[in-house]
Amino acid sequence: TKPFVTMLDPNGGEGLLIGSIRTISWSADTASVEIAWSTDSGSSWTPIATVSATPDTLDWEVPDAPTINGLLRIRSAADSSVVDLSDGPFTIYAADVTITEGWNLLSVPSTPLDPSPAGNFPDATSAAYQYDAGYSAAATLSPGRGYWVKQDAASVVRSVGTLLLDDTIEVSEKWNIIGSLSRPFDILAVQPQPDSMSVTDFYGYSSVSGYYVADTIWPGAGYWVKCSEPGGLIVSAGGPSAAPKGGVSDAATVGRM
Repeated sequence: TKPFVTMLDPNGGEGLLIGSIRTISWSADTASVEIAWSTDSGSSWTPIATVSATPDTLDWEVPDAPTINGLLRIRSAADSSVVDLSDGPFTIYAADVTITEGWNLLSVPSTPLDPSPAGNFPDATSAAYQYDAGYSAAATLSPGRGYWVKQDAASVVRSVGTLLLDDTIEVSEKWNIIGSLSRPFDILAVQPQPDSMSVTDFYGYSSVSGYYVADTIWPGAGYWVKCSEPGGLIVSAGGPSAAPKGGVSDAATVGRM
């Protein structure tokens, strides 16, 4: 009887979060198997491991290699003609972005493969409006900036891009809409530069309750902040000081800025 191998999971259509642990599973009638992954629909392959076919699982740390064309390949270590691939492509992405019905204050929590508004907010019914002493429609989206985006229905989109765990966000004097990172972080971890810069609270926005004072910067959200002078905000999602708090505190609407 000819040996066989069958890829079971991931097998197409899944979303794999960068840095998470995904259990690869298979069925095989062979002594050992070679497992590899691809970001380009199988044009090239990167080895993951050669392991015994039993047990038929392997924990894999999802790499920082964003793609919408991911595949896994399993084949017999003794006979490369005994092979199977994922039935369809999966996505490797940096963060989930939750979007509500109505107006949202959003950002791109990664360095996106596709920086267009449609590539990041495919269900938007408005342009992505940026603010720089006035509003304008953005042709491309940049990490570190926030945008007003309207949708007719709620959705969750995957930010397909390389992980963004630290950044220096350029700010101007007075009001700015800033963006986020791929992981949440406490606002106490924000370091204004130069040291002489003072900043206000950070204001998020809910389409249900309006503005609120944020204690955590969440992936995919945008926030208003007023700065006393031009400079930068150094942000990082790593280290104890960046650990997010449990949520946000409601505050009175701060008004249209």
